[in-house]
Amino acid sequence: SSKSILRKSIQRRQSDLPYCDAIESFECKCSSFRVTCTTTHDLSSPINILENEKHKYQSVELVIAASLDIKVNDQTFEPIKQLYKNDPDSLEFRVKFEKFTGLHLSSSGIFNRVF
Repeated sequence: SSKSILRKSIQRRQSDLPYCDAIESFECKCSSFRVTCTTTHDLSSPINILENEKHKYQSVELVIAASLDIKVNDQTFEPIKQLYKNDPDSLEFRVKFEKFTGLHLSSSGIFNRVF
């Protein structure tokens, strides 16, 4: 189907992206406008953005694929704003939680400090 062809095309483009060091303890791939980072470990709070990737992107995607209980508080994702360009036309932030045994959010506003 056309949907599966499109999905394969997107996956192929993402796999062609070069690796970069954007977030400590994450495996990241970067393009000129997007950084996609994956971890299979517990989240540090807050996460640590590495200096060489600050203020470069308008799109950030995190994939948290840890097979354990994940705890997220108000400060966990706050440093993500350091990855964004200083003058973007628009900003995008996606978070995917996969394979977790439990997801514990300290409040309903855990993403408020990103923007």
